Amino acid sequence: MIEEKALAIKFCNEITDVQEEFVLSPIGYQYIYWNQSYEYQTESFDWVTLNTHLKASLDQRSFTDQFIDVIQSVQTYADILKLIKSENELLDFQRFTKIIPFRKVNDTRG
Repeated sequence: MIEEKALAIKFCNEITDVQEEFVLSPIGYQYIYWNQSYEYQTESFDWVTLNTHLKASLDQRSFTDQFIDVIQSVQTYADILKLIKSENELLDFQRFTKIIPFRKVNDTRG
């Protein structure tokens, strides 16, 4: 598993250096930048790496190809919610990106 995480980190570092080769959504880049700021030591990155490894094994694909698909599939803030399971990390990601999501407010007035 350490090897896969190293591959994922290498890919993320390359993708932020050469943005022409791979096209990610702005929120996809923000997810990578946020993880870089923590040197990829987030629960979210570990979770994504583990699940990508599992899916790659099941689909008989290379880890790198599967990881690229996962990162490229991040198109909206809703996709980020699927990747960041920890409430503390989600709040930190929101502060990092300055994203304040809308929340449904229940109107309790008569």
